[in-house]
Amino acid sequence: MRRAVLALLLLGTAAASQEKYHARLLTAAELRQAESQLAALVGNSQAEYDAQQSFLLEASGQPALLLAAVKYPAPHNAYDCALGFVPKGAPPYLLATIGTGEREAVSCTALSGLGFLANAARPMPDIALVYDSHSPNFPVSTPLLLRWDAHAGRYAIDEAVSRKLGDLEGTETIAGIRKALGAASR
Repeated sequence: MRRAVLALLLLGTAAASQEKYHARLLTAAELRQAESQLAALVGNSQAEYDAQQSFLLEASGQPALLLAAVKYPAPHNAYDCALGFVPKGAPPYLLATIGTGEREAVSCTALSGLGFLANAARPMPDIALVYDSHSPNFPVSTPLLLRWDAHAGRYAIDEAVSRKLGDLEGTETIAGIRKALGAASR
């Protein structure tokens, strides 16, 4: 069921972007490749990679990019989360998402949603994320928006938009994030 929902989200997004990009789940071999290339960056042998939230992203004029969702034990939290990126022909990089910066006091339970959002202003789609997480006192849903930084040649968290999404009701799903961003752009 979860795969079917992801496939529908991806198909709907690809159609909306006029084939500007294509995304699909990683094969088992591709996920192993991403894990081996990201191992030194994650630095934790107990890291867990989520095959249901790891993708191959191909965009017009851009190198193919493997994205791997990873959760790992952390000294200050029960678990931190990150997205690992393995661009074709470039060094891999890790983008810490939960357990760092504005989300330092939050511990990661799981990445519950990932969606690609077409963005005509950028060569790569935005990436919407929703994490199931918890603070020291209660569970929370943590929405984030990643945007392609063409100058750096990598994805980064758009902190301002992510903060706004966290303050809005209904952004605990990818559909809710799409709706909130659509309403914000009018």
